[in-house]
Amino acid sequence: MSHKSIIGVLILFFLNGMLFSQDDSVKLVSMKTGEKGIEISFSSEKGFIVGAERYVLHIGDYYNAHSKHPAGDKHSIVFTVDKDAFDALGNLQDLVLVYGLFEANTGRKSDQSGDYAGRHWRVGKFDRNMLDK
Repeated sequence: MSHKSIIGVLILFFLNGMLFSQDDSVKLVSMKTGEKGIEISFSSEKGFIVGAERYVLHIGDYYNAHSKHPAGDKHSIVFTVDKDAFDALGNLQDLVLVYGLFEANTGRKSDQSGDYAGRHWRVGKFDRNMLDK
């Protein structure tokens, strides 16, 4: 392999990490008690992708793909977490939102090295004290 090819591969490797890693465009908005469970809401300045893939919310080892865009708003997404599942979540777990690649990202352990596959946002830490605030 030539030096140019190696450099090209290295550039793609580093760009891949930049393209698919955290940015500040996704923020946790609220956690509220709803009719069907706890509704965890996020907002995005850029708008969420609406397509064939789905968003998956990861809180530590827990994951949830039950989401909706309220009133078709592409800048908001809400996940509904069953109350029992919410109560079982450990406080201050990593809060990560992933777009697509569901099978590649489920079954992960929170202490697993490496990163999430695909487009994802590390939103911060899950803080149960935000519930209904």
